[in-house]
Amino acid sequence: MPIYDAGVGLRVFPSIAAWAMACAVLVGCIGATDRSEFNAEVRARGGGLTTEWVDEALSLVADEVGAPSPDALELLTMTISTSSRAVTVQARRGDRPDFVDTVTVVEGEVLAVQPMQDADELPLDELVIRVDELPLADVDELGDRALAEFGEEEAFVDSIRISIFNSEHRIDVDVESERRTGRIRFDVDGNVVEVDP
Repeated sequence: MPIYDAGVGLRVFPSIAAWAMACAVLVGCIGATDRSEFNAEVRARGGGLTTEWVDEALSLVADEVGAPSPDALELLTMTISTSSRAVTVQARRGDRPDFVDTVTVVEGEVLAVQPMQDADELPLDELVIRVDELPLADVDELGDRALAEFGEEEAFVDSIRISIFNSEHRIDVDVESERRTGRIRFDVDGNVVEVDP
């Protein structure tokens, strides 16, 4: 059952405490762990990007905000963290299209829901994008393309972020290897527009 914070309208689910503790333990151990061992641990803990668990998270978000389907979700932003299998979405509510909620799903469980303040004052029709307008039908393939552009051996996708810049959505895929980090930027049609470095 969720816990309510009357001050900000935030709903936090009890298991978030366990997740936060696990994250704190993991971060605290990085300094004492060889980098290659840490990368291997990240992948072993679910660091690999898969379409299946992202789809599952989007289904939970759709249920939470009253969207008719995951494909019909209207997003402002979205972040996928592969090491913790976490997805955070700012999504327009299906029952109140002038409202936006920020929903966090970790390992197949909704952990927090927070209303976005003053969303009804934004031109949401111009800012949101539907999931089926994004290259998310095959997240594995998107990750593979980013890794191919990165060109490093034993690299993995750390995160994917969908954000708005100059009224246009863009997709940043952060990748990492033992010696380098990089970012591959895609447009909403799935075309590579920037490679950094």
